[in-house]
Amino acid sequence: MLSLIFSGCSKNKTKNLNIGIYGVENSFVCEGLKKSLEELCSQENLKATFFEYDLESPLKEQIGKTKIDLLLSSAGYAASEALKASEYDIPAEFTSNMTTSIRQSALGKDNKLYALPLLNDFFKMEINTGLLKKSDELQINDWDAFLSVSKNLAKEKNNPITFAGKNSREVLDFYGALCEALNGIDSYNEAVMLMNENATLPMEGLASLLCDSSNSPLATAVAYLKNWNKHNLINKNSFSEFTTNDINTLAERNLNGLVFQNLSSFRQCNQMKSFDQFFLPSRSKRAERHFTANIIYALKFSKNSKVNTILENLVSGGSQSNLSRNTGLAPVLANAKTPDIQASDARFYVAATSYPLAGLGHESGLNAAQLKELADIIKGKIIY
Repeated sequence: MLSLIFSGCSKNKTKNLNIGIYGVENSFVCEGLKKSLEELCSQENLKATFFEYDLESPLKEQIGKTKIDLLLSSAGYAASEALKASEYDIPAEFTSNMTTSIRQSALGKDNKLYALPLLNDFFKMEINTGLLKKSDELQINDWDAFLSVSKNLAKEKNNPITFAGKNSREVLDFYGALCEALNGIDSYNEAVMLMNENATLPMEGLASLLCDSSNSPLATAVAYLKNWNKHNLINKNSFSEFTTNDINTLAERNLNGLVFQNLSSFRQCNQMKSFDQFFLPSRSKRAERHFTANIIYALKFSKNSKVNTILENLVSGGSQSNLSRNTGLAPVLANAKTPDIQASDARFYVAATSYPLAGLGHESGLNAAQLKELADIIKGKIIY
């Protein structure tokens, strides 16, 4: 479905800039992107027209005959489709001030840059600060420490672990992040390959390939989740009932102790300062890690001379700070100001590791119904 939003960016309205937004499903982030682009348009005496594209229909079909100048896209399947549709490269020097891991995430073809990273949406775990201080462990350096903290949290809160399982894409991102932490990047990539090469299989068959064999890429993640569930550490509603709003309502009412979710989702919680954030631990060295942190890209879709000006501005220090403040996500520049410690830490975590991952749910071209069915089947393997 395509929705159209007009926004006047200058009094003179001398020129137009058509901007598409593709696969950005978090409304808070989407509105923050629009606000940031409106401010840049104003500086260039432009009128912006925003077009929103979802992940249910092919991008080219949604764009149709509309002439867009710039496209903002989430990472994974959306970015790969956007890359296929884009015909205009971007000056490579626009990435020069980015951290190394983010530069590695820039997308191109024919040895030219086509997709410019703007922000990252880091997937993490958050632990109630007050409850953590009562624990014997103040840092989560390995999964034994995680289990110890979780059991201590359970003394204060029943079933303290929560995540937004009703959002099938996000819960699959969680399973993918857990897969990378436990088994490394090769297992994550195998899971992505299986999902993309077996999309026409019944979801029961795909879930079996992902989970059932001892060599299946999600087998270890499922085993860990089964163990946490067996010890009554996971709130049962997490697997398919809780939305992001539910998770954040629980946090605001001090009813959960540990949350798995991305930075954009937790931005909607009024009690962010009551939680400490951690990356998922691993036996792998930091330089070998690939954290799940979905990137927002900008792609050029016309010869409009103003597009390069906007793109260059988007990766300048001032605009990066503005983007981070308006969306709550982490900037891609090392020297850009962030609105708080959460965004700053997310930038640092990604900068200190190898290139980030889009998230297992975002990597796949499965439609919403397929994602839900797949997530439900994996849930069954965990709780039964």
